[in-house]
This record gives sequence, C-alpha cells and structure tokens, in this order.
Amino acid sequence: FNMAEEESLSVRVDRAQPEQDFGFSVHHLGSLFAINHIIGDSPAAHAGLLSGDVVSHINSQSLLGLTLPAVLEMLKEAGPTVEVNIKRTPSPQSPTRASQTTPASASRPHSAAKPPPPPKPTNMIRVTVDDFAELSITGHRHADMNQDNMMCELLQNPDGSQRAFVAGVFDGHGLLGERAAKAAADTLREICLDPKFDPNKFIANSHEEMQRLFARLQEAVLAQHERERIPESYEYPGSSSTMSFKLKSHPVFGHAYSAHPLMPPAPVDFGCTAVVAIVCSGMLCVGNAGDAGAILCVPGSHEAPARVLSERHNAKEQAEVDRIERDFGDKARITPDGYLAPLDPNICQYEVQTTRCLGHKLLRAAGITSDPAIAVAPLREARALVLCSDGVSDELQPRDIADRVIDAGSAEDAAQALCRDAQDFCMDQDQVDDCTVVVVRFSHARLVAGAARAEQSA
Repeated sequence: FNMAEEESLSVRVDRAQPEQDFGFSVHHLGSLFAINHIIGDSPAAHAGLLSGDVVSHINSQSLLGLTLPAVLEMLKEAGPTVEVNIKRTPSPQSPTRASQTTPASASRPHSAAKPPPPPKPTNMIRVTVDDFAELSITGHRHADMNQDNMMCELLQNPDGSQRAFVAGVFDGHGLLGERAAKAAADTLREICLDPKFDPNKFIANSHEEMQRLFARLQEAVLAQHERERIPESYEYPGSSSTMSFKLKSHPVFGHAYSAHPLMPPAPVDFGCTAVVAIVCSGMLCVGNAGDAGAILCVPGSHEAPARVLSERHNAKEQAEVDRIERDFGDKARITPDGYLAPLDPNICQYEVQTTRCLGHKLLRAAGITSDPAIAVAPLREARALVLCSDGVSDELQPRDIADRVIDAGSAEDAAQALCRDAQDFCMDQDQVDDCTVVVVRFSHARLVAGAARAEQSA
C-alpha cells in the first residue's frame, strides 16, 4: 500500500435487528484485515464500506495482533451499531470498487478534509452457474459398494434468477461409512432447501456460518450411530471376499459388530470426509474436513490455473500432527507410517489416517474433529469449481484437474474425464477406489451502465 495516497475514514454501520448481518466480510491481508466482500442492499453497503477497505479499528479497538476468529467474534458481539475505522486508497477504476459510492454521511476524523469524489461509472461482472454435473464411479476395493455420496442444488429466486449454488462431496470410511456419507448429503440438501436458508450469510460471516453448517452435518452423522439405526447384520465386501457381521451387546461399547468368535469385536464407529461449497453473489465459500478437495479453475493464469481452496487433514500433515500431539498427546499417538492410533486399550487396534471428518463417536476422544478449514474466494476470474473425493485428488494434480475441466465440452464431460482418468491411469488396478466429483462451470456477464451483455461463457 502507498500510505501517501491513503485516506482514513470512520464509518458507522447500523443494523435494524441484532440478528441481522452487517453485510460485509473480512480476511487477512498480511498482518492487516481488509474487507473482501460487501453484500448488496446490506447495512454495510448503505453505510458506504467498500471491498478493499483496510480495517484498523472496530468500535475504537485496534485489530493489530488479533486473529480472524477474534475479529469475527467482535463483530458478532457488536450490537446494533459498529464503528469501523478504515484506510482507503481512492481508485475509481479499481474493480473491487466497481459500483459503490461513499455516502456523504460517513464521518471523517479530519473535518477539514474534502470528501473524495464519487467514483466514475465502471464495469461489474455478474457470475452465474452455466453448467454443473455430479458423478460417482464405484471402484472395486469393496466390490459393488460405493461409500461416497454427493449433492448439488441450484437455488433460484421467485423471478427465476439464480440465488445460490450449494454442493458437497462426502467420502465414507469404516463399517457403515456409506451411511455417514448419505446422511451428510441428505442433511446438506435439507439445509439448503429450507426457505429460511440464507446463502449470503456464508459470505458475510463465512467462518461462523460454515462452522454452524458442519455442526449440523456432524449431528446428523452421529445420529446414525444410535442403536435403533444400526442394522442387526452387515455385509462388508472386500476386494477378494466379504465379511459378515452380526450386532451384539458389548460391555464397553454398548454394542459392537462381531464377524468371528476368534476376532475382536468391531465398535460401531464410522464417519466420512466432507467438502462443501456455497456460491453466492459472485463469491465462493468452501469448508472441508478430511482429504476431500476443492479446486478453483482459473484459465489464463499461468502461475495458478488451479487454486486449491481445501486443506488435507491426515496424520501425515505436520499441522495436524502438531494439533494431536498438543491437545491429545495423552489420548493418541501418530504412528511412523502416518496413522492416528488411540491409546485407549479398548480401541487401540482401530487406527485411521484421517484426523478431521464427520462422525466417529468414539475416536473423537483421540483427536478426530469435524471442525472445518474454511476459505472464501471471488469468482470474477474463475471458469469452474471442482469438488472431489480423495479418489480423484490423491491421483490427479490440481493443475491436471483444472486442465481437464477447462478443456472439456461440458461439466458432465469433465466429471467423466476426472473419474475415469484417476481410476484407469493412476490407480493400482487391484485397489481401485471410488471416485466422486461435482463440477460446476461459471459464465460471466459484464454490466455496463445498467445494461448487461455476455462477456464469456464457460
């Protein structure tokens, strides 16, 4: 930033109701915080905040040294009014300030300073979903059983215009893992089809809303562990044989599956990895727990044609190893080959690679959590978004994924290419995993002086 060109402003934002959002989201900008999105017709928009404004204080409290969750909590507890101190670089042609003006009512710390001139009319880009497809191809690690699941919904306004796009990919694991994935997909669909669902909240308060959504998904998956929902018998196919389990009472677990008198009982403890995307108002909010992937495809960007918006949560990632050792060192250990191993003698034989996912009523005590990693990104330059299970993201590099999607004739063609190429050319043919993807392609319209024309189609 060129400090000589910046001006300081103090902007008051009023919301009508305490539960109403202020209508803006912030993100880290080095050691600072900046506004990265303003919801139209929101209190923030009416007050004159702009995308790109650097926030120094909220209600006279400096943000220096604070974490993003702390700033979000400050806004949540702010009451009906919040005073935001910002630094702004006047730039009428800046695309982040495309159609916004600064109201004369915005208070200024230097009363003698002249108000900035109103920005000149510039172009805005409207991003819409042009095409989407979902596909899951069963591998043969578990014969004809596919433990993946997915969903996608294009939500519309009463006038037929697009309101939001919601998608999720869920990869089950363990006995009954497919039930976890199905429960998560069904619950996400139920949430987004609820008339009270407000996708704009995921842009204005991305961390809080995505955490709340994952909490609901977690609740739905844990409900599948209840005794009345567990089948009395269960067939678990492998690549060469099928194991038959019978549900029996257990002195420690309450109930457990038994396959053979000489084998230890298997506790009913299962889960699924998850990646969820909310597309709204030209922005994208992604949450993930586990190793399911989210890749944003940006054509024409030689440095980053594929932008990975998800994190990998397993016992080989140093950040997760550090978390387990710090918070659960007396409950679990990380094995040399990258597994999370509980120390409880009743479940110590049940090691897992993933460290974050939905479900696992028992292994939560060993450090498994459903807390998602969360990312927010603008879609102004994006051509497509891919959500995928690890069957795809483990086998294809992000750039390879982006190239296939950008080159494909349709979202369906792209989904087929991703799943087939991962299974046919990248996997050990004796251990072919399930592959699941959601591909959504975007189109862009440039709004000029109130009129729209098509700029580019995916």
